Amino acid sequence: MKAHTTIPAILLAALALTGCDGRGSALKGESANDSREMREAISADRLGDFEQAIAGYQATIDAYRSAPLAHLQLAILLHEYRRDYLGAIFHYRRYIETADPKATRDFAIVSNRIEKAGQLLSAQYVRAIAESEDSEGVRIRKSYAELDQKVQILDKQLATLASSNETLRAEIRRLNNKIDQQQLWISKIQSSPNGGTNAGRLESVTVRDENGAERVLLTYEVKKGDSLSAIAEDVYGDRTLWPRIRDANPDKVKNGDRVKPGDVLIIPER
Repeated sequence: MKAHTTIPAILLAALALTGCDGRGSALKGESANDSREMREAISADRLGDFEQAIAGYQATIDAYRSAPLAHLQLAILLHEYRRDYLGAIFHYRRYIETADPKATRDFAIVSNRIEKAGQLLSAQYVRAIAESEDSEGVRIRKSYAELDQKVQILDKQLATLASSNETLRAEIRRLNNKIDQQQLWISKIQSSPNGGTNAGRLESVTVRDENGAERVLLTYEVKKGDSLSAIAEDVYGDRTLWPRIRDANPDKVKNGDRVKPGDVLIIPER
């Protein structure tokens, strides 16, 4: 196995990169580097007893609050020897978190190793599924794909419902606004004093449309001096709405907002 020949060289390179003089003077947790656990782990590592070295580095990490070198050595062994890429990534990151911030060259190298370990982890996962003796992996992936498809369908349905709901809310707001306007209009008409300017000139008439359905229309008899803007002010409370009356009476209004006394105009809803 290549790990037996490459691990010691990698460890020596790591020591050189961290600027360590054998006692870890360039690293935080100096006491961890001088500890009995660390010395035994390094000795086992050099002799090729990697399982014992892994146990020793882990013991160092467990015994000391800060042991960056132990994290680095353990990560390399997990990466190169055990092929435990997830564990290796964890300890590489712990090394970066606890080592001397000035060791930027080390961090670049370790970050590169984290990336490679991640790639190997992904390949390991895919290979494990592909080499599975039963169809469990295939079944899981198929179930996941089906669930994902259902989620996408539900998301689309939810978006459609949300859009429809917003359309309904807008329509309700429009109708409520129209009701409010009609109530103001009716109030305006009903509040006209008896004998006032337009008293007796507004009337309700019932007509039938082409389908035979009955409709109630409001009519207004034009008096001398009237104009459409004045009539709109009387019936709507807004002079600017006179074009509505004009459009509802094309046969009787042909010159701006001027009207002829005696004509009976249809007054559309506000």
